[in-house]
Amino acid sequence: MYGLALRLDVKFQSYDLLKALVSVLKNLRDSCEGGYAAIMKGTRLARSFSEAAVSWGNERAREWRDDRAYIRFLAVTLK
Repeated sequence: MYGLALRLDVKFQSYDLLKALVSVLKNLRDSCEGGYAAIMKGTRLARSFSEAAVSWGNERAREWRDDRAYIRFLAVTLK
């Protein structure tokens, strides 16, 4: 969403509106960066745990790699 907002081709007639939007976009970027990093870490952990479990014989563990709830759980609990 942040990237899309930066690519919009618009012209502002009000400097105050422009300042307000920039402030909102900065807050959005700052709040999303931490969440994105946590999800990426959760994804890496899910893949690692899945690979280990598969190597131990648990073939169903391949599903963990795409399990969004499991990835979010890892992201939140193992920061």
